[in-house]
Amino acid sequence: MQLTATDSAFTVVDLGCSSGNNTLFVVDRIVKHMLKRYESAGAPVPEFQAFFSDLPSNDFNTLFQLMPSLVKNASLEQCLTAVDHIQRSYFAAAVPGSFYGRLFPAKSVDVFHSAFSLHWLSQ
Repeated sequence: MQLTATDSAFTVVDLGCSSGNNTLFVVDRIVKHMLKRYESAGAPVPEFQAFFSDLPSNDFNTLFQLMPSLVKNASLEQCLTAVDHIQRSYFAAAVPGSFYGRLFPAKSVDVFHSAFSLHWLSQ
């Protein structure tokens, strides 16, 4: 994967996120891995954003209640090196909708992840 320019946020999407901790764990690991890649390349580290997508009936409220706060006045590096999800190192938003249709603009997502939803596809 080629590293993106730092004038825009690095975007991670979890399709079929549901409402539990697994999606938060995966996104956190992706962000921390990409931070290491930027640092090892000597490139400026971008801001990170994550979109959690599932059907509109998903319990997004529970998901966001499980999510740690974005720590104010902490550097990105302090957030990314936090242990046990004490601090969140990315901006987060929900995107309700079916991924049978288009959910995001072209070339706006760096990493898509889907752990348990693709087996439901019939199309």
